[in-house]
Amino acid sequence: MSFLEVKNLHKSFGSTQVLKGIDFSLQKGDVVSIIGSSGSGKTTLLRCLNFLELADTGSVFVKGEEIFNAQKKYADRELRKNRLHFGLVFQGFNLFPQYTALTNVRLPLDMQTKERLARARKAMSKTSADSVAGAPAKTSLSARFKAWIDGKKSFAEKKKQALEENAVKAERILCDVGLGEKMNNYPCELSGGQCQRVAIARALALEPEILCFDEPTSALDPELTGEVLRVIRSLKSPDRAMVIVTHEMQFAAEISDKVIFMADGVIEEAGTPQQIFRAPQSEKLKAFLRNYAENR
Repeated sequence: MSFLEVKNLHKSFGSTQVLKGIDFSLQKGDVVSIIGSSGSGKTTLLRCLNFLELADTGSVFVKGEEIFNAQKKYADRELRKNRLHFGLVFQGFNLFPQYTALTNVRLPLDMQTKERLARARKAMSKTSADSVAGAPAKTSLSARFKAWIDGKKSFAEKKKQALEENAVKAERILCDVGLGEKMNNYPCELSGGQCQRVAIARALALEPEILCFDEPTSALDPELTGEVLRVIRSLKSPDRAMVIVTHEMQFAAEISDKVIFMADGVIEEAGTPQQIFRAPQSEKLKAFLRNYAENR
């Protein structure tokens, strides 16, 4: 059974077909790099995997469970839940400029905490109301009031503790990506490479099983590219899979278990790095690699 399986994804914008039937799979611990020219559908594929765009047809499975089927309708809450399998690092960072690096990383954790506590509180309130409903009238009001007070205190304490734990976790992740001394800096005070590392830390915060990168170095000056690639290399782990859209061919060759070459909305060729870079079969892939070598 594949850890991630994508079946027959199609996506169009108006009359333009961007994805024309994408099928691939990977195992836990795998790193898959996706290469190809601009406009080949690479970014749209990542956005469909993260449900930022919904595919027109096709399905996505994680650990054998279908988490998306284009024939079904999903509530926003269900999509948010399924999206937690994935973490996405955008090429343009997408940090909130008004928040520090630490707060940018904490935000998804705090939002998840508040949503989880709100659901639990709602469920407890309903349970309390149901349990009191059968009580004698003279005790019903006091029982409800006591349950309300106790619940309010309990949830306030849980929220405070959870938010404190979130702060500690965010600090640890920022230290892991080499930004321990920059956690109180704002994005405008950081280099492009540092901003991208904050974005990586934010994606890691919710502990996704599949970490996706959309050309993570394309917005960086050449001298900053190395620091981001080093962080990505350090994230390779048997506990997660990674899908990397990249224009760094040497990096893709070094880090990948599998390389996918996309052209015109389809997977033109896929294989090991050695197969793709040393023995390409597709004429389109050969032309792509030739152009890349000539323009370096």
